[in-house]
Amino acid sequence: MIRFTLSGMAEVRKAMEASPKQASYAAARALTDVAQDIQQAVIRDLPEMFTIRSGWVAKGIRIVAANPTSLEAVIGSKDDFMERQAVGGTKEAEGGGSVAVPVGARPTRTAMTRPGRWPKALLAKSGKFIAPLGTDGLYMGVERFRSDGSAKTRRSTSHAAPGAKIRRGDRGRDTFATLGVWERFGGKVKATKGRFAGQKRQRIRLLYVLKDEIHIDNPRFRLREIAERVAKERYLPAFQRRFAEAIASAR
Repeated sequence: MIRFTLSGMAEVRKAMEASPKQASYAAARALTDVAQDIQQAVIRDLPEMFTIRSGWVAKGIRIVAANPTSLEAVIGSKDDFMERQAVGGTKEAEGGGSVAVPVGARPTRTAMTRPGRWPKALLAKSGKFIAPLGTDGLYMGVERFRSDGSAKTRRSTSHAAPGAKIRRGDRGRDTFATLGVWERFGGKVKATKGRFAGQKRQRIRLLYVLKDEIHIDNPRFRLREIAERVAKERYLPAFQRRFAEAIASAR
């Protein structure tokens, strides 16, 4: 959780000393008012920070109202993945799989990636396959290294990556070259270079890059920046308004 405390609230402190009950009520209502203002500001600025494909992220921006006892309002996202976007971090593959980074899986930049276009669903269809980046998916063998460093080659018979170099890791697991999910499309064209120069081959395009983890070093979710700016601008006027209401209702 990102926390910050408003400073320079001399007027609020004086009100707390003179009329603690009414001032506590006003402070809590003002904090909640400002949290709602921050919520709207964050939602408004989301398109400047991210490519928005649906209303999902905006609906996840929530607040928790303050009360006269805690005098603390909370603004944030219910979606766990937004924490990394706010403070940075690493997204790791779960269950020994991979993190799939869309490259050409979406027809347009703002299009949503439906379940039918996820890697597992695509690989169940003909014309979709896994291959290392840089090979254009044209190689038909997998080169495996023995523990002594010598190589042997076997044919690719399933979803194993054509052309991938596989070396036995220190932890007893195979580590792969960077892989991608590819798609064959269109008619065959004559290759002008490489192993298949002069042959007619079907064109392919990269849909996903498969990674073990993704590092987010430059967070884009400017939650703290927006929250501090709005709170400094609006809290004191909000408190003054709510305090006047509280005093008027107490008479």
